[in-house]
Amino acid sequence: MTLRVRLIVLVAFVLLVSVVLGGMLALWHAAQSARTEMQAALLSGEHRVRDSIEYLPEVADREGDLRRLIATFNGDRHVRASLLNAHGKSVAQSVLSTTPDPTPDWFFDLLGVHPSASLISIGPTVTEEGIALETDPHNEVSEAWTEFRDGMVIVAVFCILSFAIIYWTAGRSLRPLETLSAGFRTIGTGDYGTRVAEGGTPEVEHLARAFNLMAERLGALEERNERLRTQLLTIQEEERADLARDLHDDVGPFLFAVNVDVASITRLAEEHGDAEILERGRSIREAVSHMQKHVKSILGRLRPTGVSEIGLFQAVENLGVFWRRRHPEISIELDVGAPNVSFGDVADATLYRLIQESLTNAIRHGQPRCITVSIRTQGRDEILLEVSDDGVGLNASMHRTGLGLAGMKERISALGGTLSVRNHIDGKGASVTACLPRQAPVPTPETEIES
Repeated sequence: MTLRVRLIVLVAFVLLVSVVLGGMLALWHAAQSARTEMQAALLSGEHRVRDSIEYLPEVADREGDLRRLIATFNGDRHVRASLLNAHGKSVAQSVLSTTPDPTPDWFFDLLGVHPSASLISIGPTVTEEGIALETDPHNEVSEAWTEFRDGMVIVAVFCILSFAIIYWTAGRSLRPLETLSAGFRTIGTGDYGTRVAEGGTPEVEHLARAFNLMAERLGALEERNERLRTQLLTIQEEERADLARDLHDDVGPFLFAVNVDVASITRLAEEHGDAEILERGRSIREAVSHMQKHVKSILGRLRPTGVSEIGLFQAVENLGVFWRRRHPEISIELDVGAPNVSFGDVADATLYRLIQESLTNAIRHGQPRCITVSIRTQGRDEILLEVSDDGVGLNASMHRTGLGLAGMKERISALGGTLSVRNHIDGKGASVTACLPRQAPVPTPETEIES
């Protein structure tokens, strides 16, 4: 439920309670007024009758005068007069005034105003026994009903106008909050460039100003983090290159020298016929050969051959040729763009390593018949890499324990990108999808320190 609807519901509840309480008070007041009016009308009728009876002995036509007295009550709104004979039967009765607006029965019952009566004895001078006066509250209740109905109509019109004004005012006042809410949703997606207009009430204006300041600071922090991540990857690549160079320039020559010395020792042992030294020399030579292969493998992982020298396109093609020779039964389709495609040294190295790891996982664990590799750009700011196969897919244990997948996610995250590894919906194969931002210029350490 929106804030506007909650506000309208709250106002409606308050107005409803106010109308109910006001209606109950109006009904109580109307009932009290009707009872008071009936009592006053009955007392006034009694005084009139008693005053007329005092002069009856002086009137020759007393019975006719009594009938004329009853006729004086014709058109009265509240009291009906009746002339009663000795047997208590009415011989003459006045006619009450009628109202053109009848009162609903439920309203009459709700007020609870009941008629009251009074009997005035005439005396032995006439044959009639007396005059009965009886109140009739219908006219008074009808008047109260008209006032109550008109009041309720006015209240209803007032409530409708109030709802309309409150709804419009609330919508106008809360519109900046809706803009702020949309801005927060945009911030949640990682877009820190959004801003909201600073206007409206002072409270909303303060919120908008604080939101813009927050978005500005978050954008600055995100930009700084991007520079730091890029710098971190650059430093990692430089460290890998330095380590690879040390292994190649320092360890490699020593292993080569050991291999030469072992060859000399082996040759001398053959000349002198020393079988034990010859056997140990051969063992050392095999160990050195194994170490050289291991160092070469480490060099290949630290610095992929050809990525920076021959470019991403040719490096990926060489990787495809490598796997096709060893698994000719697997179709490997590569679509990495133009031959001169490049996204920067760091991005190219990351894409190459991701393709290398994905192909290795697919061939070792997926049992595929076809693997497709595609690199394309989305707009001007994103690079999309997808490696898909039609094998058996990845099991849960690989997602939990695969160091290669964890390493890829770390590298992609360090570049500000996302990595998704999932099995296909139909259960045939898996896909590795990475989305990377285009590489920005890498700041130097001095520039980073100055900023």
